[in-house]
Amino acid sequence: QVSDIENILSSVGIELDDDTKERAQTLVNDLSGKDINEVIAEGEKKLSSAPVGVAGGAAPAAAGADAAAPAEEAKAAEPAPEESEEEMGAGGLFGDDDDY
Repeated sequence: QVSDIENILSSVGIELDDDTKERAQTLVNDLSGKDINEVIAEGEKKLSSAPVGVAGGAAPAAAGADAAAPAEEAKAAEPAPEESEEEMGAGGLFGDDDDY
């Protein structure tokens, strides 16, 4: 139950706002009647098949410094993507980093 989650989190100084309580209730409802071991196994299966991004490779050595410079500029111009709370899996259930 959401009250159990609230009690656990409040024991370490974390209070849930109404939006987070609603999201926790959605999580509880979604997991209701499911075997937690099956849920975990399904999640692990999804994670194992998820693509893992690796930073781009090095410029070929034969291309020379002039050919590598535009690629380095392009990399510097692209901001690093941030994961949303949904992508991280907790759906923002535990608040953001400012709570710690």
